[in-house]
Amino acid sequence: MSNNVRLIDLKNWLKTKTDCGEAVTLGGIDANRERCIGIYARDPDDRCMGARICLGGAAMTKTRPLYAEILIHWGRDAAAAEEKAWEIWALFAGLTDAWLGQAPVYLAQPGTAPLPRDRDGRGICEYAVRLTLWGAA
Repeated sequence: MSNNVRLIDLKNWLKTKTDCGEAVTLGGIDANRERCIGIYARDPDDRCMGARICLGGAAMTKTRPLYAEILIHWGRDAAAAEEKAWEIWALFAGLTDAWLGQAPVYLAQPGTAPLPRDRDGRGICEYAVRLTLWGAA
């Protein structure tokens, strides 16, 4: 069993912290739902960085990032969708020394604000939180 934080840990933690609507899913959402949250793996912001290894080699590398995007698919009311996005963003802003399941998270970085994603084909408002979680290597 690894102590690395995983997307499933993020999903399970989020379900204990907020109303996730009809579902919270990994890797995709059911676009037929009115209110749900999807958790996706994402690329690092700096794709040229490569593997992050500290000076002194892998033995000295104590943290590892998990890059995730949380998609908030939240009804036709734009104000309610924005409010939900800020609520989720706030769960991670300033979060340090937390546990997501069995995985320690030393620092969460949710970006500067939730990102509006407009509306889907059915008129459902969507926002995204681009999250980096620093956990044990």
